[in-house]
Formats: sequence, structure tokens, C-alpha cells
Amino acid sequence: MNIVSQDYENAENSNADVKIWIDEIRKQSEYFIPAYTDCFLSENLLRKYISHKRFSRESKRKEINKFRQRELDAQKKGNISFEIRVDNDLNYLGMGDLAYLTGENLSDQTKEASLIRDAKVYKPLRDAVAHTSLLTEDAKKLLNLTYTNIVARLNTILKNS
Repeated sequence: MNIVSQDYENAENSNADVKIWIDEIRKQSEYFIPAYTDCFLSENLLRKYISHKRFSRESKRKEINKFRQRELDAQKKGNISFEIRVDNDLNYLGMGDLAYLTGENLSDQTKEASLIRDAKVYKPLRDAVAHTSLLTEDAKKLLNLTYTNIVARLNTILKNS
């Protein structure tokens, strides 16, 4: 139990319904934190791979610049004058764009394993996690398997290169 929810539960005026809701949501959080970590690892593994192989980012420069400008505007509104991201380039791209940059652009993606196919499965699951949504058991299983597949795919690519 974390301190924030514990403090709330122990408050003198805590509503019984709120206590029940916290317990229900806490059960989901036991999965959510590792799921968020898997999402973080999946995307950052591709970023590391792209940087390691020195793949060009120019084909995605427009998207990078758009999201960078959106962040700069939000920072100004938020009175933040310092950089908030370590990498000012690949961190603006999601899994689909990252998978594209790996060079695994197969002409028929339905016949061969690829990071692009993983990215298509991954996106709706990652978006749900990023928006702190409660996931169904099937969604949890698929997210775990997709992460496992991404790691295995990167291992295969590196082994064969």
C-alpha cells in the first residue's frame, strides 16, 4: 500500500465507497505498474536500437518537430524553462514510427515477423496504459506477450546482423 492511498483511507471523513474503490483500483495497480514498465522498456529498447544502428530519423523529422513544438508550447504555459527530456529526437516518436525507423519495412508484413506488426498490436494497449485505464485480463496477457515478442524480435535482428 502506498502512502498516498494509506493517508486517504485513514482520514477521519473517508467515505466507505471511496475505501472500496481504492481497494479495487489497487488490485489493478499491481498489474499496472509492471505494464507501464513494459511499455517504457519496449519503446526505449527501439530507441536504443535505432541509435545503436544510427538509423536516419529524417523521414520522421516533421512528426518530431511537431511534437517538440507542442511540448515547448506546453512548457511555456507551465512555466518550465528547462529541458524535460533527455533525448530531444526519438522520444517524440511512438512505437509505430520507431518500428518504421528500424528499417524493417517489409513489402508484405503479413508473412514475416516484424517490429511493425508488433507496433500495430502494441499501440491500443500502450495507449490504454498511458491513460491509466483499467485493463481486461485478455489485454494484460496480450500486452505481456507483445513486450516479450518485441524483445525476442530485437534479439533475432541483432543476432542476424
